[in-house]
Amino acid sequence: MQLDLLRKRDVLNFMTWRDAGAADDRAVSQLLLATFTVTNAEKRPELVSTAERVRELNDVAGRRGHGVVRLVEIGARIVGTYALMRSRFSAGAAWRDGDAYLRAVAIDPQFQGLKLADSLLHDALAHARAWDERSLSLHVVAGSKGLARLYGSHGFERDAAGDHFAAGFELEGYRLVL
Repeated sequence: MQLDLLRKRDVLNFMTWRDAGAADDRAVSQLLLATFTVTNAEKRPELVSTAERVRELNDVAGRRGHGVVRLVEIGARIVGTYALMRSRFSAGAAWRDGDAYLRAVAIDPQFQGLKLADSLLHDALAHARAWDERSLSLHVVAGSKGLARLYGSHGFERDAAGDHFAAGFELEGYRLVL
């Protein structure tokens, strides 16, 4: 147990956050696709990414153009990412006017369980607040209890107004007033 705690602490000391650039698009896309494929196979084998979902995950440049794509690295390895869309660009994704929108969130499966998701959410919330956004919304695939707990632990509340189907998945809305 003590060794696990030391390993977690050490990993957090060596991670760095930065904005993704065009040169990172391929690596981010690969991380997203690999993470969702591996995680779904282990935790939700009934979820298979549709061609529409794969296209969406590959559109890293589009997400950068409407907000920011952030990366967390340990050494030179990208181990996590998210996209944060400004409220003025999130129409169609966020269901309430004025909401920024968090999407394309992934932690490399080899680095899951080290509290990187908590760091990722702290970083995203700090960006949204720095942009003077009023609230932040996101979607979770229905039945993803672990993700629901994670987002709930950061103050997100279930918002059924955001529920819909997209890319072959039933999505549940979550929202946080900043």
